[in-house]
Amino acid sequence: MSSALRIVIAVSGSPHRAEFLDALLPDTGECDVIVVDSLARAYPRVRREMPDLVIVLCEVDNLAACQLLSMLKMDAATSWIPVETWATTPATSEFDDIMADVNLHASSRGVTIQVN
Repeated sequence: MSSALRIVIAVSGSPHRAEFLDALLPDTGECDVIVVDSLARAYPRVRREMPDLVIVLCEVDNLAACQLLSMLKMDAATSWIPVETWATTPATSEFDDIMADVNLHASSRGVTIQVN
């Protein structure tokens, strides 16, 4: 295993999610975690840094996140970078009502999807 510092870009999609990522990705000294709090700024940052991993935290139905994932996959310069998507469910009362019917608490649950 290489002793080189690995670069991870974590895209939060919003400033309040950036705090969540900071708590989720503690500083272990093994990698340099760069948190990008805007989906619009994520692609240029990935192109500039060429990280070893990209983590995208977004809501399931976020179109900007889908566009970012597509751009990363279709670009030959970034398609080799592993991308992990942490998708959360939208916070709607209708969704909360459905989840309450099956005794789940959706506010703390997420879905991890391996993109490549």
